Amino acid sequence: MSGGKVVLDIVHKAAVVSLLASTAYGTYFVSSAVMELRRMGQDAAKNQEAKAPAKTQ
Repeated sequence: MSGGKVVLDIVHKAAVVSLLASTAYGTYFVSSAVMELRRMGQDAAKNQEAKAPAKTQ
């Protein structure tokens, strides 16, 4: 019974730590992902602008 309690305690601590880590990392990850998507969107827009005149001529 005590072995199960120790495992439960470890799992609980790991869950709390991973939750805190994922919150901090998640905030960083989301902000960096948003920046990356924004940059990709700008690149795509530039590519479209560059291709558009070539198609019309």
